[in-house]
Amino acid sequence: MGGFGGIARCRKHQHTESIRLPRRVASQPAFARQREPRRWNSAKNQQPFRTNEPCRRNACADSPITATSNWRLVKHIARPLDLNPYDADTLAQIGHFRALRGDGEAGLALLDKAIQLNPMHPGWYYADRAAALFVLGRYRDVVACLSCLPRKSAWQWAWLAACHALEGDVEKARACARQGRALEPGLTVKDFLADLRMKRTEDRERMRLGLQRAGWDDALP
Repeated sequence: MGGFGGIARCRKHQHTESIRLPRRVASQPAFARQREPRRWNSAKNQQPFRTNEPCRRNACADSPITATSNWRLVKHIARPLDLNPYDADTLAQIGHFRALRGDGEAGLALLDKAIQLNPMHPGWYYADRAAALFVLGRYRDVVACLSCLPRKSAWQWAWLAACHALEGDVEKARACARQGRALEPGLTVKDFLADLRMKRTEDRERMRLGLQRAGWDDALP
């Protein structure tokens, strides 16, 4: 019973951690310094880790601040790989970060490895993989990747509109723009770019050009 109780406490703790962490937590250097019991990882250089450390580090990975303002936190997000090298979600997150930083090849390789490890993966794998493909200029593959999503947000319709436009298919681009604007009538190109987490100026510029060619701001549902 003690074993089952420990599992229940761990699951309860993990759940409360995931809902109590604020969005800005990834930008706080003192975040990892919590007064908790410490154990030793004897498998690798006797480095200490906390009992709920993978949960906390994956929570950092979910913060939008991480991708653009503090690349150094990626090494902390990757820590669960020391505990489980087959952690597909962590591989996918690191691949997404590398793509956002402009290294599309490395990002795509990590995302593809994550998909191999977890064929029944959640839908956000598709969106993250689409970002890596966009960085590489593979617009048709972006469209194919996002088409796997059963339901799309306005932002994902914007990605589709931009990629169709960059491929020269303006008719499909405008159709995607109308779908997206129907979901978020107030979403403009400026707003979309403000939320875009890509680091390189050339990637952001290509997205802006694609949305403008698709007539995103002028699209009516």
